[in-house]
Amino acid sequence: MSKKDNNRLWRLGLAAAATGVGYVYHAMSQERSVRSKVIQDGMRIKREANRLTPAHSKKQATEDLAKRSINHENLFFITRDHASEIHRGKKGVIVELTDIDTEPVLDSQDTPTKNDKPWIIYFHGGSGIHTLQEREWAFARKIANRFENEANVSIPLLRSFANYDLEAETGRITALIEEIADKTGRSLENVYFLASDTGAIPALLIADRMDQIGQPVKRVILLSPWLNTSFDDVNINPNDVQFDATKVNALKTIWRDKNPALNYAKMPIDSMPAVDFINGSDDSHACDGRWLHRRLRAHNHTSNYYQFDYMHHEFYLNNLPESQEVIDIIHQQIMNP
Repeated sequence: MSKKDNNRLWRLGLAAAATGVGYVYHAMSQERSVRSKVIQDGMRIKREANRLTPAHSKKQATEDLAKRSINHENLFFITRDHASEIHRGKKGVIVELTDIDTEPVLDSQDTPTKNDKPWIIYFHGGSGIHTLQEREWAFARKIANRFENEANVSIPLLRSFANYDLEAETGRITALIEEIADKTGRSLENVYFLASDTGAIPALLIADRMDQIGQPVKRVILLSPWLNTSFDDVNINPNDVQFDATKVNALKTIWRDKNPALNYAKMPIDSMPAVDFINGSDDSHACDGRWLHRRLRAHNHTSNYYQFDYMHHEFYLNNLPESQEVIDIIHQQIMNP
């Protein structure tokens, strides 16, 4: 075994031990890959170049993106993936990533037999305005490959915060999950939520809704969660190579047309399931995740926080060794909690 692989196994072992106390775990232990340094240097150069772009131009570009509705049929990377299947329901679309038989097994009464494997439902990010993007699809595909036949992995296609009411979206996705579970024979007693970026908001709201209907989610894992639509009380990290105040302020304005400005890190936690957080230390959005983690721990809720030192927002969507470590932590928390 190489020294690199041996070090990685030690870090994962420490991660497994850290889950017992829910303490903030510095996953990289002051280490980082050379590739991550190169990517961040590129981001830093791009950020400096963006300083030359007039604020009104960036604001207008953000508003134009929010207005642009992209149909899932245009997501060519899904249709070209023969191991995936699009489940169309009355309430929307869920994309199945797991390479399984397209037809559920039926019992003698032509009713789908219950599939008791863990069902991992991935809530994609996109700053609350983008649809599913290819690099996030590629990450979700890696997760599905890591679990192989141990679990089912699905992605509901979320609607823009700019054009849809989050409360109505919560009801829609909850009903969609119930509908697809009935259609495919999935059990709702072994459901896990995995959410990236702004996908953390609907994930937490739907977890709460499912608890209300008597089908509680077993665990929610939040990756670089963006929880604060008001963006009050945020400490901007000076090392954050991605944060752009003009774009963030434009998003705040756009979201408020349909939704109140809220910090979802402060939402009621009584009915929350176990919640894990995976963040990069350089991510300005991480402050709200840390706040929610501390609230959960203070009230004796199961919660673990994994911090990857020197990493940026959504670092796991890049082709980095750290991304594989994130996937391994996800696998550990679902299959061997």
